[in-house]
Amino acid sequence: MTRKARALLCYGIFMVVLAGCQKSAQSHSDESLKIDGASIKSEILKAYASGRKSITIPPGTYRIAPGDGDEYHLSFSRLKDFEINASGVTFIFSDRSKSSILFDECSNVTLKGATLVREISPISQGEITAISKDRKYLDIKISQGYPADLDDNRYFPGIPIVSIHDRGVQGAVKRNSSANYPRKIERLGPDSFRMWLRRPIDPRSSEAVGDIAAFRSRVLFDIHLLYCSGMRLSNVTVKGGAGMCVREDGGDGGGVYNYAITYGPRPQGALLDPYLSSNADGYHGNMVRKGPVFEGCLFEGTDDDAIAIHGLYGFVHEGAGNVVVADMRLNIAGPFSDPSWNPNLRKGDLLRFYDENGILSGEARITSFQQRSDYSPPHAVPAANRCFQDPAKGRFYEIELDRPISVGFGWHIANADALGSGYAVRNCTIRDLRGRGVIAKADNGVIERNRIERTSNPAVFLCPEIEGWAESDYSQNVVVENNHFGDCARMFFPLDPNAGAVTVGAFEHGGFVRNPGGHRNIVVRGNTFEDQMGVNLLVTSAQGVRIEDNHFIRPMTEGTDRGSNAKVDQDVLMWLAECDDVVIRKNTISDPGQFLKRPVFVGSNASDVTQEENIFTTK
Repeated sequence: MTRKARALLCYGIFMVVLAGCQKSAQSHSDESLKIDGASIKSEILKAYASGRKSITIPPGTYRIAPGDGDEYHLSFSRLKDFEINASGVTFIFSDRSKSSILFDECSNVTLKGATLVREISPISQGEITAISKDRKYLDIKISQGYPADLDDNRYFPGIPIVSIHDRGVQGAVKRNSSANYPRKIERLGPDSFRMWLRRPIDPRSSEAVGDIAAFRSRVLFDIHLLYCSGMRLSNVTVKGGAGMCVREDGGDGGGVYNYAITYGPRPQGALLDPYLSSNADGYHGNMVRKGPVFEGCLFEGTDDDAIAIHGLYGFVHEGAGNVVVADMRLNIAGPFSDPSWNPNLRKGDLLRFYDENGILSGEARITSFQQRSDYSPPHAVPAANRCFQDPAKGRFYEIELDRPISVGFGWHIANADALGSGYAVRNCTIRDLRGRGVIAKADNGVIERNRIERTSNPAVFLCPEIEGWAESDYSQNVVVENNHFGDCARMFFPLDPNAGAVTVGAFEHGGFVRNPGGHRNIVVRGNTFEDQMGVNLLVTSAQGVRIEDNHFIRPMTEGTDRGSNAKVDQDVLMWLAECDDVVIRKNTISDPGQFLKRPVFVGSNASDVTQEENIFTTK
């Protein structure tokens, strides 16, 4: 039999197997349905092994269960130049504790047309039935049909994060509700809980009895791209994501993505539709060599950021001449074939060095590196650097550079070649989410022609997170152009210094990182800002910023205290501090609200700020 004949025979068998699965899926209840997920995986792998470049799954609904001991319902390793056409196919994933699909070390693979759904809702929600007089706890009755096992650590590890919603309004966090986290959960009955809060609800916040409280469960992955390159997601839909809907770790990147994150189906017996579409981010990219391109995507109702792109900082323990010793530990989820391998280090990579205040202080390239498994740090890491606290979890490297760098203990390293730089976010709709629209910590990016509305935090957020998550980096050469931003940064959050609907900044050690910071060459041009409550645009810790031809419509018709604890003025349209070489040109304000008093505030250590040809009006 010829190779072509064998391939056609394999494909025919696969179509018969899947057609039978489809028929069974349509004729059995969920209780009796037992479709073997391994059969789908094995037939795809057979098609690939036969030399085919694509395979088409017959349209239908398939229930997928993970194999014994598997962490994913479906997993594929080292596929190359292959397409899985799942147009018209819905995969229902059965196990609440397992992620959905893994692509491991794959290259130029396309997943097309699939819809991914979880059999049991990954989120829970219920009505606030009481708020204590001292505002230290909420009583919540879980809505019919939603998980009522919030105290089961298998599915809700730790204390579940809560977001507050107006009844009948999916996704969007209630305007001026607070960013609060429970510290303890107490069961009151079969479907009732008391949530003790880390801090009392601020009396200025909007939470009320009758609001809907929604909770994320264990954060899993719907599609995990591990050390991949050139991946494609085409017309894929995630309904009710289990966590980070698309997670991309390491690899050469360069993916092109067109997909939708939206609300899952109403659970059986439920009277309310789900108020969240996922447990966490719509996309989360970490240490990817070439940034992704998002074209025409929909992200709505996510319980965190829509798109997050970043690398990881290393922590410097010592250095002399052209040699440094640093902790370059990883937070990548997934298996490691070689524990000494680190995707954050390659010969020739450009490293950026930041002093103890977070200021860019030098650059050099890697000439060689070696792991120091015997290394014992000479100093304890400061408590603020929580990701580097436990030396037993450290991955210490001696790194040789192409030039001498004067560094000290407590400095940080960012790998400029492993940030996800070169990304593009175009023609996407991002709305109604508890998080930020686009949080990008990378270079050479374009964010254009998007519609971003009703985010609880900034619509666009260019900002390193050195102390907390150790996510790098500042941004260089980024254009934010021709977008529409509507009613963003709407959560009551006095503690958050990054208060602008668009924020280009850095806040470390209790203050904005001083000029010159680390951002370079940022353009914010031709955008429409509409119905923003507080600061519309915040810039700190940057050099070379152009703010041109933006239109601000009905700013500050309502007041907010967002950022007030960091002394960010809330009656200002544009708030600048700790920056240099900023041009504000040809911007307009129309129909300003009563809370707008000043168009521009130029604060501490801001220099060379030029304002020209703007048309600004205030009440």
